[in-house]
Order: sequence, then C-alpha cells, then structure tokens
Amino acid sequence: MKLSKLIALTLVFGLVIMFVIGFLAGFDNIAGVLASADYKFVALAIAFQAMSVIALFFRWEFIVRYCRLKISDSRLFMITLAGIAFSHLMPSSRMGGEPVRAYFLRKESGKGTSVCLSTIIVERIFDAMMFSIISLIVLIAIVLFWNLPLWLIFLLVVAFAISSLMLFVMVYISVNKKVGMRMAMWALKKFGRFLSRWKTMSEWEKKLATDVKMYSENVASMIKKKDLWGLGLGFSVLIWLFDIFRTYFIFLALGTDVSILVIGGAIVIASLAGAIPISPGGLGLIETGMMVVFASAGVPIVVAGMVTIIDRLISYWGLTFVGLIPSYYLGIKKYPGSR
Repeated sequence: MKLSKLIALTLVFGLVIMFVIGFLAGFDNIAGVLASADYKFVALAIAFQAMSVIALFFRWEFIVRYCRLKISDSRLFMITLAGIAFSHLMPSSRMGGEPVRAYFLRKESGKGTSVCLSTIIVERIFDAMMFSIISLIVLIAIVLFWNLPLWLIFLLVVAFAISSLMLFVMVYISVNKKVGMRMAMWALKKFGRFLSRWKTMSEWEKKLATDVKMYSENVASMIKKKDLWGLGLGFSVLIWLFDIFRTYFIFLALGTDVSILVIGGAIVIASLAGAIPISPGGLGLIETGMMVVFASAGVPIVVAGMVTIIDRLISYWGLTFVGLIPSYYLGIKKYPGSR
C-alpha cells in the first residue's frame, strides 16, 4: 500500500472517531468548554509532549552509542520521529514503528540488521519493564487511595499481567539462541517462497544462523550492563511522567483537576488497548480506554471527551505529521508492510 493512501485512510478513520466522541459529548457542550479553556495550559501540554519525545530519543541514543554505531544525533532523532509516525499508522501502537527504525538505522549506519534490531529490542525491554512497574504502582495506589469500579481495577490487573508476560517472553526469546533460531526457521518456512526471489533457502538459513547468533549475543551483552539499565529505566520514568503531565495540563486547561493516579491508570489501559493490532496506532481503542477511565472516575463526559480529543491531537496526530517529514527526507516511499 502506498504511504499516501495509508495516511488518507488513517485520517478518515481518525475523523470518524473524533466525530463519534463529539457526538457523545455533545457538540454544543464542546463549544462551550473550548470557549472557556485556558490555552496556556495546552501550550504546557505540548511542551511536555516534546520533552517526552526527547527523552525517548536519548533512551535509544545511549544504546546505539554503546553498540558503537556511527550515526549523527540529528539523523538518529529523525529516525526516532519516523518510528513514532509509523507506529501511529500501523496496527499496534507500541510496536508498529520498530521495523521502520531498524530499516533506517541499518541504512544510515551501514551496520547489519541484527545489531540495529538488537538496539531497538533492548530499548523495548526497558519500556516493557517500566510499563509493568507503572502498572503495578498505579494499581496499588488506586486500590489504597481511590474508589474506582472493580471492573476497572480488574483491567489494570490484566494490564500488569500481560505486560509482565510480554517482558518475560521478549527477554527469553532474545537471549535464548535456540528458541530464536527455531522462530527464525519457522518464519523462513512460512515466507520462504517470497524470500527465494533474492536468495536460495540454504543461503537464507546460513544468514539467519549468523544473524540470530549475533543478535542474541548483543542483547545478552547489553542487558547485563547496569549503567544501561539505569539510563534506560531513568528515561522511561521521565517519558511516563511527561505523558502524565501532558494530560494533566489538558485537564487544567479545561478547568478540571483530576488525580494523577487516574490519569496514570487511563494511560496504562489505553496503552494496552492500543497494542491490540486492529486499527492504525490503536485509533478508537485508545480513545475508548481513556474516556471510559475518566468517566468512571467521575469526570463529566464532555470534559472526558475534550481531554481525549486534545490529548490525541497532540500525542497522535501532531507527532504523526511531524514524523512523516523526516520519513520522506530519509527516503521512505512505502510503509514496511508493503515490502
């Protein structure tokens, strides 16, 4: 599929989602809320989103430097933005842009796929670890200090369990060469007829054996480094705090003060919903998750709807179109699923 068509479809779908939210909240009510909004707080929300992206860049940058990949910070930052944009355009908001980052990093650094991919996987391990920790903290805090419906607490428990399982599976597959090789060979058999256009099956098997071995060794080496863990988790904490304060200031812009615990719970559930590979970047799923949590915490539906719309305009649509600019500059014409 051409990138322009993918963007158009995503835009249409997004407009439909916003129309539904506006209809549920009431267009007249939304107009009234917007008229009385304090846009200084919206500017602060945008600033916190920018800081979140910068923290995301530095988390990956330290890993890339550890692997001694030669690439300028400006190019790496552009790749970071491109990865964010494509994670918003492809199914699953948490993993969709990783093939794009791996592709650009390999192209710009001249290093092999296994090394480039290992930097991204280690970064995702740090992200998954912090997601599990935040899920647990939010869950405990809500149970002790906040009165939310049992079904919402159950969803947080599920979020914690799934994120912990994903972390375990990611680490296990990455450091276990035998398991990684079995999965690679399964994929080769599954897609061998397409790959045979470029190399024979025996050539692919030899290449996979070398790449999987190098990839596993790189990941195993990196996750043993305490300084990388400190930096990775430190920047992950900053990313979460910046995201929470982004939404918090949007609430303040609309004259509503909501507990940070509720916002944290909404982001956890929305992130988990967005990981389901149904719609581009979790469109519809994330908005639903946020609105349900906010409404369950007693936020008026019109405020919950407007906060969700503004938050997604900043964190989803704004970053998508900003990230597409370096994508074109770096030279991508089609999204990876079409290759």
